[in-house]
Amino acid sequence: MRGVKYAVLKNPDKLTDRQSEAFGDLRDTDPKGRLHRSWRLRELLRTPPKRPADQARAELDRWVFRASHSRIPEIVELARKIRRRGPDILRTIELGCSNARLETSDNRIKVTIRTAYGFRHVNNLIALVMLRCGGLDIRLPQPRTQPTKTAEASFIVEHMSEQIEHSAVAVLLPCCNEEVTIGKVIRDFHTALPEAAVYVYDNNSTDRTAEIAAAEGAVVRKEPWQGKGNVVRAMFEDIDADVYVMADGDDTYPADAAPDMVAKVLEGYDMVIGDRLSSTYFQENKRPFHNFGNRLVRGSINGLFGAHVTDIMTGYLAFSFTFVKTYPVLSRGFEIEPEMTIHSLNNNLRLYEMPIQYRDRPEGSVSKLDTVGDGIKVMGTIFRMIREYKPLPFSGTLGLIIGVVGLVLCSLVTLEFAKTGIVTHFPTLIGAVMLVIAGLLLIVTGIILDVMAKNDRKYFVVDANKFAYLKRLHIR
Repeated sequence: MRGVKYAVLKNPDKLTDRQSEAFGDLRDTDPKGRLHRSWRLRELLRTPPKRPADQARAELDRWVFRASHSRIPEIVELARKIRRRGPDILRTIELGCSNARLETSDNRIKVTIRTAYGFRHVNNLIALVMLRCGGLDIRLPQPRTQPTKTAEASFIVEHMSEQIEHSAVAVLLPCCNEEVTIGKVIRDFHTALPEAAVYVYDNNSTDRTAEIAAAEGAVVRKEPWQGKGNVVRAMFEDIDADVYVMADGDDTYPADAAPDMVAKVLEGYDMVIGDRLSSTYFQENKRPFHNFGNRLVRGSINGLFGAHVTDIMTGYLAFSFTFVKTYPVLSRGFEIEPEMTIHSLNNNLRLYEMPIQYRDRPEGSVSKLDTVGDGIKVMGTIFRMIREYKPLPFSGTLGLIIGVVGLVLCSLVTLEFAKTGIVTHFPTLIGAVMLVIAGLLLIVTGIILDVMAKNDRKYFVVDANKFAYLKRLHIR
């Protein structure tokens, strides 16, 4: 009958005249009367919650009895569930409230946890849960009135100085056997950034590095896994701050440049690079292979990404909160520094290079950098990240070379066949065809991986925006 399937979903008091007439004829048109009985049982189930507790119990028992003998499988199953949860239903009727809000919050928490897979710090997850379930009245920020051009310079100076004063700045010093210089480095950073907390991560030192650092007022922590990359991973996971300044504990970088680097981060830059190569590095550093390695790494990365970064291997860097919490640290050793630069270039993060005065290690301080071994690791890291971040140029170029070689070999066999009508070099023909197929597969693989890499960059932007929003919410 027309209109009945819509009528059964409506309340009886909201039925139209035509739908009411359809219900009157429903018993005659339904051979077994299942639809009409189901509708009646549904309407009868509305009454117990409206009665007092004693009457509700009796009416609920009568409904369960009728539903159990209805011979409608769906209704029988519902009756079993209601009988099993009868005490809870009656308790809800007696108290006049249900656990609907609790169930809603529980579902929101489950959804939040599912969408927050990949969060490195539990506090970020807790903040996101509170944001979703707290019922906060979140308002968009109101636009500020812009200062006049005549007062613009003074406004920026005052604004930035106020930000530096009230922002949490963390100085990160990864160290291994730096007892000769660590004390001076900590004192210099305390002078340059009086409000900053200085963290020294001791990476299995066998001298008095940790003892001296603690005596100078630094927060000393241990990292058992050897390697600068492992230390950086631990620092980024453990420490929360608005601005991070990372330097080495060998007293090769000037601490008095740190306030300017912090100011640039507060202006909106994600990563500030302490550029050694534009100043005194080549005069101070007496190790020619180090200079050659820096030029090689710089040329490789800049050529691939079309960038103009001067110093890629510097250990003097400043980061924003969003950069630190969204950067996946994969390297274990000194290859961490070019990895951070490649990560920034690949994701279009805001970089700023600041020339600094570099000085070589003082006498008695020994470098932990293995020129050959760590150089090979650095180049291996660059090769790996090119493969991951630029899959189409990598696989496409390789596939094109292999395919061209295969086509050349095929053409030689084809020319021979055109002249003689005989193919005498079957192994060459088979190998050439296989090379062409392999080249095509590499090109197709590069296209697929390039699409995946672009999607990864999209997800990174979304995650970065989430962390930035959480940070702003925390500040408010």
